[in-house]
Amino acid sequence: MTGAPTMPDALTIRAGALPTADDEVAIDAASADELGRNIGDETGLLLNGPERPFRVVGIIEPPGAVQDVAGSTTVVFSDDVARQLYG
Repeated sequence: MTGAPTMPDALTIRAGALPTADDEVAIDAASADELGRNIGDETGLLLNGPERPFRVVGIIEPPGAVQDVAGSTTVVFSDDVARQLYG
């Protein structure tokens, strides 16, 4: 996108894409490796209720400060799912 501001702490897409559908997620590379998940795999997430199935469409590297939190998992949802979950 031309003219977009530079975001030095933005995440990096290592493979695939960011989610656009409600059943898609992108997860951080360390978690993908640990869980044995790749692009196209299904994974279940516990989100304020019973486990929901999602398809992994992207593998990301979160910003350094987030990446350095031991044991954390970064999950990116579609805009609609993020609004449903977090307002």
